[in-house]
Amino acid sequence: KHQLNLLLSRKKLNNLRHQLNLLQSRKKLYSLKHQLNLLQSRKKLQNLKNQLNLLQSRKKLYNLRHQLNLLQSRKKLNNLRHQLNLLQSRKKLYSLKHQLNLLHSSKKKKNQKHQLNLLQSRKKLYNLRHQLNLLQSRKKLYNL
Repeated sequence: KHQLNLLLSRKKLNNLRHQLNLLQSRKKLYSLKHQLNLLQSRKKLQNLKNQLNLLQSRKKLYNLRHQLNLLQSRKKLNNLRHQLNLLQSRKKLYSLKHQLNLLHSSKKKKNQKHQLNLLQSRKKLYNLRHQLNLLQSRKKLYNL
């Protein structure tokens, strides 16, 4: 009977040890699973941070490209405005030169007309003097 009790006690003890080992193994397994989950969570978090950084970098790049395009567009616009102003200035200059030439031409024509009138008046005067001289000569001739 005593031996039987001993055997039973040993069996119970072995059974308890086995259950304890099982519990410890489960505990280790759960601990390992938990650590694995933590590592995976950290890895996912790091991956998300990396993706966010990439997106922010792309956004900054697009923003910089957009600003560069805006600056280039402004520069082109200012350049075109400058060219337009230059062309308009040249056009105004040519217009003024043309008007000046017209005024000079008009002045020359008036001057030429005036000189022509003077010449014609002199010619008439000489002609009249000549006729007067002729008449006076005839009168003298008749008086003789």
